[in-house]
Amino acid sequence: HLVNAVVAAEDSGFYRHHGVDWQALRTAVRDNLRRGRLWRGGSTITQQLVKNLFLGTRGGLLRKLVELPLALAADL
Repeated sequence: HLVNAVVAAEDSGFYRHHGVDWQALRTAVRDNLRRGRLWRGGSTITQQLVKNLFLGTRGGLLRKLVELPLALAADL
């Protein structure tokens, strides 16, 4: 039950997407642009794992661009 609770809280589409939830990412970009700052994240559990294992804590657009193909590859 704990695993299901964590997945539901962190990434409700975990079993439906393939490493990247494109809709959540689009929504996050739209909301962040509307607010004029980084306010909302759109990362899946897979993207968070890739970031923490391979890319470190520094954020930014470049990290996100590197993270996306790695997350897609990790889901294979």
